[in-house]
Amino acid sequence: MNKLKYLIMLIIFAGVLVLAILGYRWLSESYIPDHTPPTAGEEGRDTTETKPTPTPTETESESAAPERTGEEMPDFTVYDREGNTVNLSDYVGKPVVLNFWATWCMPCKVEMPHFEKAYLEYGEDIHFLMVNMTDGYRDTESTVNAFVDKNGYTFPVYYDSESKGSAALGVYSIPRTFFLWEDGTLMDEYLGTMSEDVLYSFLDDLKGEE
Repeated sequence: MNKLKYLIMLIIFAGVLVLAILGYRWLSESYIPDHTPPTAGEEGRDTTETKPTPTPTETESESAAPERTGEEMPDFTVYDREGNTVNLSDYVGKPVVLNFWATWCMPCKVEMPHFEKAYLEYGEDIHFLMVNMTDGYRDTESTVNAFVDKNGYTFPVYYDSESKGSAALGVYSIPRTFFLWEDGTLMDEYLGTMSEDVLYSFLDDLKGEE
């Protein structure tokens, strides 16, 4: 009798084992891994924007920045290489090219040679204000001076170390260039890297207004 029970239990165990093996194979064959590519918005989540950290509030900048050509530019103070304070209003009387840039900004560095060439050609008739976004850690006065000297640039460089210029004009993305008539009003502006041809087209307009 004991032998019969043992045989029955053995048969039941073997049957369960066979069913388990068959079930596992069926589930394995029916499973298809999901290789669906990520949807738009999931891809590239680690990308970062190369924008300077905004210091002023957006409300302050939007209320001050000129929006249309012919508008008067808000005045602000920056520093020259000798540490002297310089106001935008000091340059009324000649057209002005006002560029905001940084040494860590690759698009800015691409257009620097175009500004140098334009300054050498038109520097006596047009003021060039190359305003560095001097935040104190990505750009300091010493690192900016070293960058300018290394590349042999002779255009005037100014330091927006207190973010007064960027706050007044709402500059959060660079490079950004403003073109001013000789009376200090806005002729036009450009956001992004300018080719030499584009820069000179703006300069031609400035010269034509003199």
